[in-house]
Amino acid sequence: MENSSTIIFPFEKNLLYYSMNKAYKKALKVIESCTNTAQVRSAFNYIWNFEQLFSDRKTCSELTKKLRSRCARKRKTLENK
Repeated sequence: MENSSTIIFPFEKNLLYYSMNKAYKKALKVIESCTNTAQVRSAFNYIWNFEQLFSDRKTCSELTKKLRSRCARKRKTLENK
């Protein structure tokens, strides 16, 4: 008899948190490194992938909003140059 429920061990929860934290920090670096609007569009794609990957986590929507607002600010500063 096969059990359909998934068991998540405590170390797996820490691993998921670690990978989300690492991906968030990388997203910040991606946004800050943008030098033109094409790169900003790619950063928005990175944010979308981040959201799709971690959508089951509680803090994902909050972090995604922060990333989008930072990326929008970066786009405005590049457009005004």
